[in-house]
Amino acid sequence: MRSIFIGVLLLFSLIANSQNNFTACGNQSGSWDYDTVFVSCDVLIPNGQQLLIEANTTVLFEGHYSIQVAGNIQATGTAENPILFTIADTAGFSDYHSTAGGWDGFHFEYTSTENDSSIFEYCQFYYGKAAGDSINGYGGAMQVDNFSKIRLENCEFHHNYAFYRGGAVYGNKSHFLISNCLFTNNFAGNDGMDYGYGGAIA
Repeated sequence: MRSIFIGVLLLFSLIANSQNNFTACGNQSGSWDYDTVFVSCDVLIPNGQQLLIEANTTVLFEGHYSIQVAGNIQATGTAENPILFTIADTAGFSDYHSTAGGWDGFHFEYTSTENDSSIFEYCQFYYGKAAGDSINGYGGAMQVDNFSKIRLENCEFHHNYAFYRGGAVYGNKSHFLISNCLFTNNFAGNDGMDYGYGGAIA
């Protein structure tokens, strides 16, 4: 009888845990307040909308997918409960000509300045990968074009890669705040003529 009772408790525990996860794909706004968010395709935060990511959330990319920010994102972790962005499977990450092993980072591409500032606090970015010899080869964890309303504070960037520039973060015609952030083992470059610039930031 006791073993049946324990089995029922374990079943309820598994159900409770599964209910605190979420799969994200396509347009997203509102709040991600889950243990784990599984990203199963490219995500878009639409213009004029906001996505809040709560502390202690793991955002786990199931492939080389990006989060395109046309609106506003607030990812506010804490020192004790940071937010983690990473890939489910890192196999193939060292192949510079393949998207395997990494996720496609955050993309701010001409985001409207009418949106509020996007804020990342106590976030950890692992295995962002900007692969390929095109515009996609910039900013492993974050690519920012012509937008400046971004603040990165107390964040960490580890093992991110860009084919051309900005292994972790790339900004073009952009001026945004990066404060008290740690960058380790990020890399930009390839085996061609344009060998890469800015292992961490460009």
